[in-house]
Amino acid sequence: APLASFALFHLVAVFPLSYNQLFTTESPVRFLLIEGLGALLFAVAILASGVLADKVGRRAVLGVSAALIGTFCFAPILLGFGQFGEGLYLLLGFVLLGLAFGQSAGAVNGSFRQQYRYTGAAIVSNSAWFIGAGFAPLVALWLTATFGLGTVGLYLLSGVICTLGALFFNREWGQRDQGSSEAPAATTSKTPGWRFRSRYCPSDSLTLMYVPGTVGLTAVTVT
Repeated sequence: APLASFALFHLVAVFPLSYNQLFTTESPVRFLLIEGLGALLFAVAILASGVLADKVGRRAVLGVSAALIGTFCFAPILLGFGQFGEGLYLLLGFVLLGLAFGQSAGAVNGSFRQQYRYTGAAIVSNSAWFIGAGFAPLVALWLTATFGLGTVGLYLLSGVICTLGALFFNREWGQRDQGSSEAPAATTSKTPGWRFRSRYCPSDSLTLMYVPGTVGLTAVTVT
């Protein structure tokens, strides 16, 4: 599921700087300033993705964000429309990246049982970074030099297709996600304080408890 977001990350963070250096005479400083502003929007979008996931479910957020990234595959053309187009491309790209990236990590971790979770998530995440993002700047530059900016989105579109395909075929995780979203987000206890359980963790989730008057977590249980 994270494949499209990882590819988008490099196409809005790395590729524009390379394009600026190789195909324009402008200073890279302006791109870096815009990317700094985009990073702030990226952080806000990550928080927004969590709020949306609480309301409609993580699977829906990932699916819609992947579809929006698919429409964004036409956006690289904006880099050829001067400073306004470049700024619009970068800022929109970082917002979409935050919406998709915010739920990608939880989607990968929640797809594995507890005994395979760390190994499985590491393999999937690293493979997605390597395949989906590692070659993105190089392929994007080659497409730009050979066929023009309009073809850069083809690489991004391939990641979107893979992401939507993974969400479609992974029905078991979708059913588990839907079932867990119906569970209450918080549980009560006779012990003073509060307990918290993530609604998007599987049945073998981690429950944290904090008791007032103490420092840190006083109990950690796996249920």
